[in-house]
Amino acid sequence: MNLERIFKNLVLAYPVLLVMLVFMINWDIPVELDAVTTTIEMISMLFLVIFLINLYFLYKFKPIGKTLFIPLCIIVLLSANSVPYENIQYMKPGYEYMETTFEYIAGVVDGMIIALLYFTDIKNKFKKT
Repeated sequence: MNLERIFKNLVLAYPVLLVMLVFMINWDIPVELDAVTTTIEMISMLFLVIFLINLYFLYKFKPIGKTLFIPLCIIVLLSANSVPYENIQYMKPGYEYMETTFEYIAGVVDGMIIALLYFTDIKNKFKKT
């Protein structure tokens, strides 16, 4: 299989994982249990949007995408782990461990994208023209 096609499929895996995660959220949460959104959660959402925009840059082989990918991975990881556990009670019963599974899959996809970005011929496609 072509490396470019593998790379693009890995980049497209993130939005697919997010959509699958959205369908597992329990949307029938009583109003009393719905916590107020904190500043850390808002910052996390902002970096998630920036991360998705960066995935678009990677898909289109823009040099800024390669430059920002590792720092954004670190920032998204740190910001996601800074949200208190009490605020993460939205998974449907029986699907609690699926979130952890998706986090592991996302970590594997991150590693594969980094390996393709820096150790294969894909790195030459990100040269500034």
